[in-house]
Amino acid sequence: MTDHSPQNSSPAKKSSAKKDKTPRHSSSKTTSSKITSRTRSKEIIISALETAQQEIAKLSALISASQTINSTLELDEVLDRILLTATENVRADRGTIYLVDEPNGEIWSKVLQGEEKLEIRLPLGRGWPAM
Repeated sequence: MTDHSPQNSSPAKKSSAKKDKTPRHSSSKTTSSKITSRTRSKEIIISALETAQQEIAKLSALISASQTINSTLELDEVLDRILLTATENVRADRGTIYLVDEPNGEIWSKVLQGEEKLEIRLPLGRGWPAM
């Protein structure tokens, strides 16, 4: 007695079964690739958002300094606010602003020493501030 059932009838059906396994494996690689791509996209977006937030913080500080400059005629207050904004944005623990005094040919700065403000004056083009 010979078995003529469809599963044993031809070798072509066996090869089609092998073909079915290949696309499933390929599909798994495609899914993994898509997940990796999505993860990278999310990382790029998060990085861009963090950069944008940092830039917004810097711009907000500049707006605040601009408002201070426009709200007072007191030079010391304006210079303090500009220096505070600059040192915060570059994450420095201190800084100095030098102003040019053209009639006297000097640059000068006011610094806080203890509770007293001292004035530093240097000839234009000389010393380390000229570098």
